[in-house]
This record gives sequence, structure tokens and C-alpha cells, in this order.
Amino acid sequence: MKYIGIQTQQRRNNIRSLAMLFLFPCVLLLLTWIFFYILNTYLSGQKYPTDSSSVEEASYMFLQAAPWVVGVTVVWFLVAYFANTAIINASTGAQPLERRDNKRVYNLVENLCITSGMDMPKINIIEDSSLNAFASGLNKRDFTVTLSRGIIDKLDDEELEAVIAHELTHIRNNDVKVLVISIVFVGIFSFLSQILLRTLFSGGIVPYYITLKNLALLNKIWVYIIPSIYNVFNILIFRTFFEGLPESMEESAKIDGANDLRIMWSVILPLSAPVFATLALFTGVTHWNDWFTGEFYVTSNKLHTVQNFLLKVLQENASHDSIDSYRRVADAKNAVKVSPESIRMAVLMTVCLPIMCVYPFLQKYFVKGVLIGAIKG
Repeated sequence: MKYIGIQTQQRRNNIRSLAMLFLFPCVLLLLTWIFFYILNTYLSGQKYPTDSSSVEEASYMFLQAAPWVVGVTVVWFLVAYFANTAIINASTGAQPLERRDNKRVYNLVENLCITSGMDMPKINIIEDSSLNAFASGLNKRDFTVTLSRGIIDKLDDEELEAVIAHELTHIRNNDVKVLVISIVFVGIFSFLSQILLRTLFSGGIVPYYITLKNLALLNKIWVYIIPSIYNVFNILIFRTFFEGLPESMEESAKIDGANDLRIMWSVILPLSAPVFATLALFTGVTHWNDWFTGEFYVTSNKLHTVQNFLLKVLQENASHDSIDSYRRVADAKNAVKVSPESIRMAVLMTVCLPIMCVYPFLQKYFVKGVLIGAIKG
């Protein structure tokens, strides 16, 4: 086996890190183009596209989205560079370890660093019984050696020193940089794939409940808002509407010197009242009629929706004991009796009246909005 020196290994790892940083946006841009190609092929109804229309349309959409993809990539790189250690610590539950917390571990790391002429990295500990150790960080300020409680308690000084020396070697050879960059890549691809899959396919009540619990959204007002922000159905409606706008208006604005942002604010948005009104009505009705979220994911009565409250009213008045008791009280006070049917009708009016009041203001836009994509020329 050929011997490789430390400087050669460091140089190779630096080249690998730079290559991964360059390939990451390239791969992301390629996946973006493939996504638009598949989406355009699906919307056009071509099972096996034989002309170049799908390619041209996908390329046009890709050029519009490419600056956003590059921007997201840059933001992700900045977050990963400045907060990689904090993200890793948050995901693993690692806590800082000082000399006073564990002199044995601190002295082992310090002695190895003095012997090898390295700067002292940070030391973290994970309160877990498993045997685990890893190094992280992209620069001297962030270099960290993390050990689990299990590996500290179960190994003697010589064995633990060998493990720490192995992790320090990763830092010295810049192996840790390749590791962190790989984690960044896997993280963003996993994040994007989860958004896409969870938007298109539902995993069921139990996985959804676990996801909300892990995101700390249970029994909070955000459980009604965040899961419904990203909706593929709404995006497709917006896209179909924008494609139906006359291209001549956009070209005229460009001739007058308007840029893309100006065209969006001065031309596109004023013409988009039908689609905004339609989706606003769809979204409003969906949230107004939302009983499921409050029933399964919210336990506080203060956060329950109107539908949850009205259901409780119906259930209470559907009970024969409650009804009989209510009637006896009404008779005793010579009050007007309220029948269960009256309660149901009152609930029905409570549910329908707000939508009936809003609909007349959106009616002139609604018909055009719901026909988006339904009429083929």
C-alpha cells in the first residue's frame, strides 16, 4: 500500500471539498430542469413527447427559476458555514464539556493536541449510552470533538485516547470538511424531497402526527397555518392562469423598459384578481370547515375552530338527558322550548352565513377563476 503524507491528504480533501461545492448547485439545477420537464409533459398530456415543445417550455421555466435555485443554494451554504456546529449539536443533543465537568476527557484531548501541535478543539458530550464519537467543524473556530457518555464510561484511558486521536486526525487532515459538506448536501436534498413527497402524497394520520410533534406544532396556532402554506394544487392553478395571460402585454412592457419585477407588479398582479379571489375563497372555506386538525392535533379549547365548538354543541344537545333536563328547566322558568332541530338549523346557519356573506364580493372573479385550465382552445 502506497504511503500518503498528511499534506497530500489535506490537499486531496480540499480538492474534494471544492469539487463538491461546485457540483452541488449543478446537480440541483439539473434536478430543477428535470422537474419542470416532467411537470410540463404531465400538464400538456403528452405521454411520450416527440417534439421539442416540452424541452423548450422546460428550459424557459428553468431559466426563470434558476436565479432562485442559486439564491437558495447560496443561503444554504451561508447557513451551513456559520451554523453547522449549532445544527449538528441541536440534532444530536450534544452539550459543551469543560475541564471542570470531566477532567479526564479534557486532559486526554489537551495532551494529544499538545503532542501533535494542534489547536485545542471544542469538546461536546452526548448523554447517551451508545458508543459514539465524531469530529465536526469547517474552521478552527468550529472544530469540535463529540463523545457519547457511553464511550467515555466504557473505555479505559488508552482506548479512549485512541478514539480521540482518530477524531483529531480527521480534523488535521481536513476529512471533517468533506464530512460536513456531505451532510449539507444530504440535508438539502432530503429536505426538498420531503417537501415534494409530503405535498403530493399523504403518509397517513400517524406519520403526520409524529411529524407535527417533532416540529413542536401540536397544540399551537401554527398547526393550522404552516402545513397548508405549500400546496401543489394552488401552484398549478397559478401557473395555468399566468400562462393564459396575453404575451403581448408582457412584450409591450419590456419595450417600454420595464424589468421582470416591474412587469409582475404593474401588469401581472392587476390581471390576477380572478385567481387570487378563487384561491382565497377555496382556502377560506377549507380553513372555516376544518374540523379534523382541531380534533386530532389540538387539545386546548382556546385553539379549537368554530367547527369543533359547533360539534360539541350538537353532541351535547343530542343527548336525551341533556335535552330533557333543558326542557325541565325551560318549563320551570316558563321559557320557550328549544328543540334539537332548532339547534341543528342554528348551527347550519352559523356555518353557512359567513361564506354566503363573502361570496357576493368574489362572485365576479370566481366563475373565471374556477374555469382556469378547464377550457381548451
